[in-house]
Amino acid sequence: MNPFRFGKEYVPECFIDREREYSDILSGVQNGVNLVLIAPRRFGKTWLLQKFAQESGFPTLYIDLFGILSARDFATHMAQEAYRILREENPVAFVMRFLKDIAQYVSFSITARGVSFSLHPTLPEEECLQEALRLPHALHETLKTQVAVILDEFQEYEHLSPKLPGLIRSVFQRKGGTSYIFSGSRRHLLERLFFTTGGPLYFSAKRVDMSNFLPREATLRYLEERFRKSGKNTQEEALLYLVDLTRGHPYYVQFLSYEVWNLGGQWITKDTVDAACETLLCHESYNYDVLIEALGYKHLKKVLSLLASKEKEIFNPQVLTRWGISSPALLQKTLAKLIDYGIVEKLHPGKYELLDPLFAMYVERRFGSR
Repeated sequence: MNPFRFGKEYVPECFIDREREYSDILSGVQNGVNLVLIAPRRFGKTWLLQKFAQESGFPTLYIDLFGILSARDFATHMAQEAYRILREENPVAFVMRFLKDIAQYVSFSITARGVSFSLHPTLPEEECLQEALRLPHALHETLKTQVAVILDEFQEYEHLSPKLPGLIRSVFQRKGGTSYIFSGSRRHLLERLFFTTGGPLYFSAKRVDMSNFLPREATLRYLEERFRKSGKNTQEEALLYLVDLTRGHPYYVQFLSYEVWNLGGQWITKDTVDAACETLLCHESYNYDVLIEALGYKHLKKVLSLLASKEKEIFNPQVLTRWGISSPALLQKTLAKLIDYGIVEKLHPGKYELLDPLFAMYVERRFGSR
């Protein structure tokens, strides 16, 4: 079986490093601190949060807001997480103890997958949210231990209810015993919420950045072990080449390795890595075409081409003229949007990089160089 995994479901044996970030989260919850985990898309933040939920020992309610459609949906997910943590056998007793204020609106069904709660549509949106946010503190009082609440993809709250940040703030001010962990890839939005004066959650959480690529040595050790244990021999130069191509990007280390394993025979060589890379570029090119079309920014293709070219001084007037970009202000504006969507990372002043190594290869081939 292919030993490499990618996607949203955490696989412990495929987790690489992130010791600092995990320690920061663990320490924060132990001390009752709220946290904001900020990372670009596909950098492994969901795996890190699932690792915490499964291995930290803290009762943890995990909610992925990307899949939440309404305030009522949010409340039912919170109820089901609380029910799971308590391991209650009687859903009626659970409702009467933990949802007694809205018990007349609550129903449940028992299926092969367990108990599923639902709320009547007549329950007002704000009351749904308030009741959901009471649950973590109720768990704390019952279990007599710190409780963690993970709200993954928190930028999606805008589609759920604009009232949610303000209601969470009021919970922080009134109740203890819980630590909230917010995460997301829309850096600008999260910074506006938590770290800008006047933001609804300003000064209420500690920032944990997860923007670094995986360390080279730890990644090489992981790759060598996974290939070897699955019966493949590897040339050292092939593994070095694979790490260099992915730049230690967590998702693409797994994604490319998965394809290398499928294509390779008994021996994994540099040619195997090249062939796997070509296969992935072929598969992903259509998705990248759709992404560029959906973003639709003026001069977007020129800015992407400039970044893929690895020009050292991208704001130099001569460089901008050569790439057909009319002004530094236009470049800066486009870069800000690409950073907000997790497509570009600012490494230091004047230095920007396309985060997705496969996308960078696609841009270079699709739009050429100057």
